[in-house]
Amino acid sequence: MKASIIAIEPLEGTNQFKVLMLIGDKHQQFTFTVEKPQQESFAVIGGDIEFCKFFRFNQHIAAKVGDLVGQVDRGNIIELPVGVGDFYTPEAARERQKHFRLRDDVINQQPVEEVTSEVRHQAIKLVENLPESMLGEAIKVLESLAVKTHNLQ
Repeated sequence: MKASIIAIEPLEGTNQFKVLMLIGDKHQQFTFTVEKPQQESFAVIGGDIEFCKFFRFNQHIAAKVGDLVGQVDRGNIIELPVGVGDFYTPEAARERQKHFRLRDDVINQQPVEEVTSEVRHQAIKLVENLPESMLGEAIKVLESLAVKTHNLQ
């Protein structure tokens, strides 16, 4: 099924946007929040829990929607409606991902424990190097990732 965005509307007086989508022939509505850490040039854009659940197996669409919300937040004009990809059922999405898993198995020769440990050390080093003023925002981002990980399991 084709997925498209038909509207991105700011919610007055908030840092949120209402996103109206068409998935196949069904309308869906989600809320996005845009968080801007103090004194930083980036924004953290996230969909509501229903969005995360709905696009659990369609991350390619979730990424495009988040990017477009960010563009609207920055004041860019987006010509709508805009296609954001093909929506796959969980079964079809898993089938499409099989060839990636096979490729990853061939490429990744390191034991999982070593990779996990290395990535964990890199993440800790990044957090340790953050200025004190950013630690609160970093915690929010990490908590958001933990919620998303929990929802994927």
